[in-house]
Amino acid sequence: MASSIPKRQALVLKPWMVLTILLCVCTLTTSIYLSALNTTINDSKDHHNNPGAYGPMSADFDWCERNHHYSPYLAEPFNSLTSLTYCMVGIFTYVYHRKYIEIRTIVLCIAIFVIGVGSTLFHGTLQYTMQLMDELPMLYLILTATWCLYERNDLQGSMKGKMRAGLVLVICIVCTGLIAFTEKSDTAHDIGRSIMVVSFSGSLIYVFYAASIATGEHQEVLGKDEYNPMGELFSYGFLSMMVALISWIIDNMM
Repeated sequence: MASSIPKRQALVLKPWMVLTILLCVCTLTTSIYLSALNTTINDSKDHHNNPGAYGPMSADFDWCERNHHYSPYLAEPFNSLTSLTYCMVGIFTYVYHRKYIEIRTIVLCIAIFVIGVGSTLFHGTLQYTMQLMDELPMLYLILTATWCLYERNDLQGSMKGKMRAGLVLVICIVCTGLIAFTEKSDTAHDIGRSIMVVSFSGSLIYVFYAASIATGEHQEVLGKDEYNPMGELFSYGFLSMMVALISWIIDNMM
């Protein structure tokens, strides 16, 4: 009798696990984000108040690196360089999958690339306008991803799906207008930022929760006992994202 080889078991997180972790981490990160606004600038640490070629820091956040320690033209070289990895992810995703990639996935690749550019400029200058070039593309990315996952079974491109895509576009335009074209002290600016934070947090929770459900749907197609590479990839990606958020929290607290 031939011996059977046990099938590989994938690491697959259940939707309730994902939702519980997301609610805890997102509540904490959102609270820190809102409480950190307009407080970091007044930090008494010397390296936080070291101006470079762009003038005094105007961004809402500062990080652990010594500002302009190596060059007056680059505030945080390590954060700036690592931000370029976003650009690489956007480019490589498109290059390796361009033969069968969907238009909406191309939009996601563009958003990831723009985040990399904005994040590099933000950490390189620590100016508020560059911070917006980092934050607003993140909103575009998460809202587009939310729409993609919500419409994952709409293969024909229904009218309702197009209307929801239009809603996503309207939210992006409204937030951009309220935040990028108003003074930081204006009420309209605060309203736009509030909409951005709530939309981002809600969409982030939905994206990962819906993706966990999608992996379960994929498992049903494969069969109950079959190896699910999609579920395993999502699980490791989700856990990596949580580690990144926790690292963000630690960096803010330190």
